[in-house]
Amino acid sequence: MPIRRVKGGYKWGKKGKVYRNRKDAERQAAAAYASGYKKSMGWFDTLKIDDTESEITQIEDRMREIERMNFRFTVSDGKDRMREMENATKEYNTLKRRLSKLNQEQKLTEREERRALRPLKEEAKKVKDEFINKRNVVIQEFLKYVDGFGVDDYKPLNKITDLGTTTVTGRVFRKVYERAAKNSGIYGHSKIIDYTNYKDFDVDKKVNDFRDALEEAKEFYKDEIRQLLMSRIRNR
Repeated sequence: MPIRRVKGGYKWGKKGKVYRNRKDAERQAAAAYASGYKKSMGWFDTLKIDDTESEITQIEDRMREIERMNFRFTVSDGKDRMREMENATKEYNTLKRRLSKLNQEQKLTEREERRALRPLKEEAKKVKDEFINKRNVVIQEFLKYVDGFGVDDYKPLNKITDLGTTTVTGRVFRKVYERAAKNSGIYGHSKIIDYTNYKDFDVDKKVNDFRDALEEAKEFYKDEIRQLLMSRIRNR
């Protein structure tokens, strides 16, 4: 289940809580996976993960309310006022002890989560590395094809950024690459793959989609590519 950008922040899965920053959404996902989450698990079970965090928030809010109370006391205030302040002080100290305990438990849980997630992250890294390596093979095939047209100073191309945008040849083949990358959804996948989705990520399919998209993009810009070829023939 991936972490998605949604209105108001980030969310894990379809029904997860919306967090203002991605790190908090990742913590929810981490807790779920460390607790043995799988797709067949009921959503009610995953909601339990938020209990500690929710209680901490409620305690902190109540403590701030007590801190804003006026604790100045005069004789004219009477016993009721004194009792109110004593009760508020007791409540505050009780909340403070509870908060300390919850924070300790949360730190322990986070350590357990990191330990439990370590093998999953290692597997996700293998999938990510496989994807990057196979994607780079396709990119090198494309650059070898482009080399035949000559770019800039006719230096061998090693990476896409070598295409540049300062020459006609560079601009045309940069457009080919960007169209293929966009249409195949190849942009950003090396960052998106993580322990929450690596099992569902089909590396070979995504790479083959990219290769097919490059061929489609060449066809889309075939007139401009033909002009480059004719220009090269004339300049020989």
